[in-house]
Amino acid sequence: MVENNCISECLLTSLPTKVTDLPSGIVLTNANKIKAVDVFTTGISMVNDKDTAILISDLMLRFGKELDESVAVVQSRCDEEEFKVYREAVGLIMGEMLIKIMNPLYEKHPEIKPKGLK
Repeated sequence: MVENNCISECLLTSLPTKVTDLPSGIVLTNANKIKAVDVFTTGISMVNDKDTAILISDLMLRFGKELDESVAVVQSRCDEEEFKVYREAVGLIMGEMLIKIMNPLYEKHPEIKPKGLK
C-alpha cells in the first residue's frame, strides 16, 4: 500500500483540472508542503462588480443568520438525535457558503468583508 504523502507528491506532476479527475480516495495530506491548489475555488472569476458583491455578501450573511435560527428551532422542538443530524447538515451548508462563495468574494473585494468575520 502506498502512503498518502507519496501519492500527494506524485499528483503534483499532473494536478487534475477538474475535481472529478482526482483518483478515488486520494487526499492531499500535505497540501501546504507541496503548495497544492484548491481545485474547488481556483480560477473562479468571482463577482467583479463591487455593488453586486455587497448584495451577495449581505444575502450570504442573512442566509447564515437564518440557518442559525433554524438550528435553534430544531433544538427547541426536536429530540437530541434529530437536532445533532440537523445541526451537522446546516454546518455543511454554511461551510460551503463560506468556502465557495464568501471567501472568494472577500478575496476579490477585501474592503467589503465584515470586520467580525475571520
